[in-house]
Amino acid sequence: MGGSFECGWYCPLVVSSQRSEDGSRGAFGRLLAAVTISNLGDGVAVIAYPWLASTLTRNPLLISLMAVATRSAWLLFPIAAGGVVDRVDRKRLIVRVLVVQFALTAVVAGAVFAGRDGLFGPGTLPQVRMPGLWLGLLYVAAFLLSLAEVLRDIGAQALLPRLVDPSRLERANSRLFASEVVAGSLAGEPLGGVLIGLALFVPFGVDAVSFGVAALLIASIAGRYSPAERVVSTSRFRDELRDGVSWLWHHPVLRAMSLALGTFNLFSGMAFATGVLFVQEVLGLNAAQFGLLATGAAVAGVAGSALAERVIKALGRGEVIVAAALGTVLSYVAIGTTSSGVVVWAAMAVSAFLAMVWSVLSRSLRQRLVPDALLGRVAGAHRTLNLGAVPIGSALGGALVTILDGPLGRQTALRVPYLLAAVGLLIAIPFLRTRLSSHRIDSALNTGEQPDG
Repeated sequence: MGGSFECGWYCPLVVSSQRSEDGSRGAFGRLLAAVTISNLGDGVAVIAYPWLASTLTRNPLLISLMAVATRSAWLLFPIAAGGVVDRVDRKRLIVRVLVVQFALTAVVAGAVFAGRDGLFGPGTLPQVRMPGLWLGLLYVAAFLLSLAEVLRDIGAQALLPRLVDPSRLERANSRLFASEVVAGSLAGEPLGGVLIGLALFVPFGVDAVSFGVAALLIASIAGRYSPAERVVSTSRFRDELRDGVSWLWHHPVLRAMSLALGTFNLFSGMAFATGVLFVQEVLGLNAAQFGLLATGAAVAGVAGSALAERVIKALGRGEVIVAAALGTVLSYVAIGTTSSGVVVWAAMAVSAFLAMVWSVLSRSLRQRLVPDALLGRVAGAHRTLNLGAVPIGSALGGALVTILDGPLGRQTALRVPYLLAAVGLLIAIPFLRTRLSSHRIDSALNTGEQPDG
């Protein structure tokens, strides 16, 4: 599936309205396998990148910049990425992006291997020359990989409705979320901690291989997956992007959902910006234990994805959102006031269960309400408001710890972001209760609500 796109962004798209040439189960199965394998590598990388950064510096602000680099593309690029997704074959786009991620990660693995003698020894600081240069290169690599992730993620979201029947979207999204959590957090993160103990370059090599295998799986899906409606060739790319942003912003329920998730992720980014330092200095955990810390959230996330349909039906859509926010508030308070890894493990599990149910609800709602021809652009605008808040929160969290380190002491400073995040989310709950009530969401689904203007 190599080569360039058949058309650029300004060419008319070929219409392909079939759901899948090799059967929806086979096509979805390949997508599910690709997501599972690539997220195994992602889970390994979630541990490896910040741990590598922590061997180069102990400065909280510089550590938080790792999170900023990893997520800043979600602030800068999703709207344009959505425009690309709505102009090209979505399957081919995902394959090409995975190949780029394979190449970039292989370069990182090679660089870490080349500097392995000075870079890492368990419990020691590095002996490499110019650690600042290493940090800079790490930031650049993380940013480029995040750019690719934006295209891959939005492309996959737009591809999924073409692979499954609309009545099965919640179930399909639940299975995808479950595979992401099992492979990424339950398996990948503990594996990442173990691999770091062997050699720091190994987790990056595993991540690279996962991208390569995922690319082969997506490429094996038969058929073409351009948007279902033809884009007029004379339309300007900028105008099309504006259409996606406008559609989302003028849809009352989806706008409120995007803003709510953005608020949630702003505080999440702030809380966990210096998480690797919190784990090392407050909890006193090593790399392997750091990897195991996420297993509680992973198990709970799998349960949340599997039970999402039942929980939503039992509680109501609006009630699920409020419960997720309250659960996260309690989780942050627990983390910010304990020195026990077990308590942190349990607190993350509670939050993860409810957050996963909310995630399934949000994605399925968007896939039902947004026209296929706009799905990529609307998803991009949603991701800008949603995940784009993470790097902002991360920068705030790193700056906060740096400022408070002197007057409050290191350990107290590392706790403060969790407690402030809890307060911020608590203040946001009245907005969730009014703007995202079950009545408002159900009404939008039942009437096929369209944007106001």
